[in-house]
Amino acid sequence: GSDRLRAAVARVASRHIARCSVDPANVILTNGAGSALWLLAANLADAGQGILVPTPYYYAYDRDFGALTDCQVVPFDRGDGGPLDPATLSGALSSAASRGVTCRVLAITNPSNPTGEVVSAEEVRAAIDWAGEHGVDVIVNELYACSARPTSGFRSVLEMYQDGNGSCKLPEHVHFVWGLSKDFAVNGLRCGCIYSGSSALTEAATKFACFFQVGGTVQVQLADVLEDDAWVDSFLQESLRRVTSALDETEAALSSVGAPFKPPGGALFVWANLGAWASAAGGELALFERLAAGPPDGSGGVLLCPGESFRSPGEGWFRICPPAAPGGHLSVGLERLVAGLSRVGRGRTPSAAQSWSRR
Repeated sequence: GSDRLRAAVARVASRHIARCSVDPANVILTNGAGSALWLLAANLADAGQGILVPTPYYYAYDRDFGALTDCQVVPFDRGDGGPLDPATLSGALSSAASRGVTCRVLAITNPSNPTGEVVSAEEVRAAIDWAGEHGVDVIVNELYACSARPTSGFRSVLEMYQDGNGSCKLPEHVHFVWGLSKDFAVNGLRCGCIYSGSSALTEAATKFACFFQVGGTVQVQLADVLEDDAWVDSFLQESLRRVTSALDETEAALSSVGAPFKPPGGALFVWANLGAWASAAGGELALFERLAAGPPDGSGGVLLCPGESFRSPGEGWFRICPPAAPGGHLSVGLERLVAGLSRVGRGRTPSAAQSWSRR
């Protein structure tokens, strides 16, 4: 990437994510966060080796980590949505090894897609310490860092590791990923970045990155925008306000029909337990199809993402992505969702879905 855009991205990350100085010389730009994840997989693991990912996880990880690299995602259940602690990680590593899979990488998404969960700084640091002891690299994907709720307690991994001069100094086995697509709502412009604690990884990934460059015209346009501190501050503040309002409205709609959900600490989603309605409809996919089709009058329905797509350990979970657009669009969608659930009716909540909602 150009020096100008790398400096602009580093400045935004320093001011709004790290709360410390991010060195633009170590920023690697890619055409999207997906490309950044692929570059890391290609450089950190060999064909056939595994990347540990706690469930539920973003379904595109199978492609982002595995396309052409032949690396494999190794999902592991934290047990009813429990903590990401060393005991759980050691169990997942041993389980993979018993199947003949050597895991070289642990991937943490914070805040989470699909649940919106914020992993505490203590859990992240403990996971990083564990990984260092076991020869495992850690990818911390903070694609939704600027969309974390102020009350969530979210702290970037960049903020956790600083030297005495207030500069970010990640451990050698830790690699940060971020992008503009979600926090700045410009997914079509394709701009992501890597910030690694390893100089060897930075050098290797920089050489690969020539195949994943952000378009030259796009780099100029993005730099023009990101260099305007006042605009960036205003945009991110308003974006967070709208996202928070949309999430609150969605939670209220789910509460009105008695649907359990996991309160999101960040990101753009509500992770809802619609197991009772899925049971009545004949399963997750059947409920998805019923809600998408809408009422018999053809007025349209709503699209939700079934939990099975995200390797959810419980039956009946759905990711809801409420739009943060003004003008009442969300209200229409939520009215259709509530009406659709009412038409389906409630059945028995599957025990697995009920169990996983306790945390």
